[in-house]
Amino acid sequence: MRIDVWSDFGSPFCVIGKTKLEHALDKFANRDQIEVVYRSFQLDPHAENRTLSLQQLALEKSMTVEQLKAKQAQVAEMIKNETGLIANYDPIVISNSSLLAFVFNNEYLILGAQSEEVFLNTLNAIWEKESKPLTSEVENQSEGDHSCTDGSCSV
Repeated sequence: MRIDVWSDFGSPFCVIGKTKLEHALDKFANRDQIEVVYRSFQLDPHAENRTLSLQQLALEKSMTVEQLKAKQAQVAEMIKNETGLIANYDPIVISNSSLLAFVFNNEYLILGAQSEEVFLNTLNAIWEKESKPLTSEVENQSEGDHSCTDGSCSV
């Protein structure tokens, strides 16, 4: 199975999602048969890179500085709890943003920093679905006259 991870490597939520996927893979019985490919995806390639003060960012987000600081502290705590990493939001640099997409076997999509359980359940479901052996209908038929003679068959 192949998983393509489309993400912004600077996004805290992408880091959380990557960590949860890795934890799910550690618990997945067939981990040795999974290929993970990390890819960068720019949601807005025309976004300008710029540095903002807390006041400017709060104004753009329609928040007070206190609300913004509280939100940043909440996200920093989430990052620390989920990944063990320390997030520092000073100074804030606004840059091109990207989206976190996990694509399994070019067919199944999970968006965002989902739980480890969601990743593990998805891995198991896809593995079960795609590893079932195919059997022919003829092998499954055991009743009736299904014989071939003289170059013709009756089914």
